[in-house]
Amino acid sequence: MKKTLILMMTSIFIFSGAVQSAPEFSPGVRDAFRKMQERVKSGNREKDTLIKDLTPLAEGGDPVAQFFVALLTPPSQMDRKTRLKYLHQSASAGCAGAAGVIGGYALEENKTTQALYWLKFAAKEGDGFSKVLLANLYLDGKDGMKQDMAEGYAWLLLAKEHAVPQSAGMAAQMKLLQLESDSRIDAEIRHVAESRYRDLAKEYVVQPVYPCGQSVP
Repeated sequence: MKKTLILMMTSIFIFSGAVQSAPEFSPGVRDAFRKMQERVKSGNREKDTLIKDLTPLAEGGDPVAQFFVALLTPPSQMDRKTRLKYLHQSASAGCAGAAGVIGGYALEENKTTQALYWLKFAAKEGDGFSKVLLANLYLDGKDGMKQDMAEGYAWLLLAKEHAVPQSAGMAAQMKLLQLESDSRIDAEIRHVAESRYRDLAKEYVVQPVYPCGQSVP
């Protein structure tokens, strides 16, 4: 978590551009992360103060603060209902990362229809790991969902090509390598997958980096 938090802060202070539908940095959130960055430089990497600084902003409706409070607060300090409330409000304001986390929760609860909705919403806005989760959904075909190897393969190709964040691209590449020895992936499926990938690439384009744009940094 410490490494993850540093990566999040780095993205916030390096990239200032945002997609049109994405929430902008508020002065309060920027100041909270600036203070956190100063603490990290002094060797203090605990996140409790950051959560404390962001919580009033989240309660006030700041979508970026809501995303980070929901993501960083330990389960012992926040119930699932409150966490999902923040995530839904954040996602509704344009935070793709929040939508991706909601989709992941839906997968855990075997709510496939909800998972598909939120993961595609997140993928559309640029969340990388949502593309990987969608690929796995189609490849596995579980929880009442029909298996579609070509569709799953196509989503992996998209996640690998976009590689935002880099860890999502690496996860997709590893899964593709595993599928090389899968007898279910024949030449015909690869052909269909590559055609489908080209269609997906037109609809799901790479988005600029913004603070709440990734469910997993």
